[in-house]
Amino acid sequence: MRQSQSTSSASTDFTSRPESGWMMRHVSAEGETQLRLIPYIMEDGTEQPQLIDPALAGTSPKAVLSETFTEYETLHFAGQNKYSFITEPNTPIVGPTPAMLMWATLRNYRKQHRKECPDLWYNWFERNIDGRKTEAFSKPRPCLYARCIIFRLGGKDVTDKFEHPIALFPCVIKLSQSSSADEMIKGLTQPLDPNKPLSIENSVFGDVTSCSNGKLLRITPENRMNPVLKRNQLYYSVSVCKEIPSYPISIEMVKNVNKPWTSILNVNSIEWIIERLAETFSSDAVYFALKDSPYGRYIPSHIEKEGRRSAPVTHPNVVSMNIPGTYDEPDLRYPEPVQAHPLPPAMPKPMVPPHQVLPKPTMAPITPVAPVSTQVSAPRPLTDKNVKPTSAMVPPPPPPSMPNPGPINPQVSNTPITEEEMRKRLADAQEQLKKLFSESQN
Repeated sequence: MRQSQSTSSASTDFTSRPESGWMMRHVSAEGETQLRLIPYIMEDGTEQPQLIDPALAGTSPKAVLSETFTEYETLHFAGQNKYSFITEPNTPIVGPTPAMLMWATLRNYRKQHRKECPDLWYNWFERNIDGRKTEAFSKPRPCLYARCIIFRLGGKDVTDKFEHPIALFPCVIKLSQSSSADEMIKGLTQPLDPNKPLSIENSVFGDVTSCSNGKLLRITPENRMNPVLKRNQLYYSVSVCKEIPSYPISIEMVKNVNKPWTSILNVNSIEWIIERLAETFSSDAVYFALKDSPYGRYIPSHIEKEGRRSAPVTHPNVVSMNIPGTYDEPDLRYPEPVQAHPLPPAMPKPMVPPHQVLPKPTMAPITPVAPVSTQVSAPRPLTDKNVKPTSAMVPPPPPPSMPNPGPINPQVSNTPITEEEMRKRLADAQEQLKKLFSESQN
């Protein structure tokens, strides 16, 4: 079975909300990134501490971090359209996300049914085709997001069109590589003196978020020997800029752009995520992977119609035999569906000023500055209707409206699945697991 696939050199990033006024950037393998983290401002107008409850760092380091940070499973540069988007829906179902389930199902089908597997699907998981690196369907992974000001990106100082040094603000940096996220978390939650309790002062980085004393950070790409693969691999180290003791900023400047993460990041519905998967991969692959899962009822009707017409008949019976909850191999056995708690209501949206110029870091502390309007390189669209976008302002297209979900499953009725039916399905899945395990032993 052969299918054609058009290629696209451009990529589209859906991870942030354009109307928020916040820019989204990711660390680059081309060179050093230099940034200054900024704090989250609480409702009482004060800064949230860098560490919320240091005593919990030993059991859950991420849980002690302030709202300067957040984490979501994210897919990067996926498919022919090279989409990047958050794959955790805003009303989640317990179990793997739609993207993770699709990735694992197609990967398993590729191994079990090579002759029936469409070439297009097979090539999504190939690392090289004719000497060209592809891997269009990489595994969705946790991504650490952080509020910041960026002075240097990809080894180059941030400048305006006249080559004047400026800063990207307000900005979110994506730490999608596990090494960069791990290094950041260790620096924030590992005690500098292991004989003393963890605190902001007794951490490897020290104070890096407060407006008055926060330090600059460097994220540097470097090749290190991977002891398992026995070859060099790209890692990202995170360290404090020791040349500059601190970089004070105005708290009023931060207050003017302060927003909760729910207003900055684009966390969307299950239907929206399925639409993006179908756009950048294919409708038949989405339908094939999700039709018999709890996400089957959320497949839009037009995707279901296309999928039923061209998807293979054979199904891989995907049941993970690995430890549930790991990102090495996701657990694909669904428990009984539960109603997830809704996201907390968003704070009232403050007025977002134009992007602001900050002085380039020097070897001495810099006096706090007031925000000044300017243009920055490749900004996201502003909420100020009087600002005319330039040719550099190229936002991702807005999410299209979602059609009503189609029927639950073409093989079953449209009535809701009862608890008894769900338990029966789980029992069948367990029998399949035992059968697969028994066959693998033989």
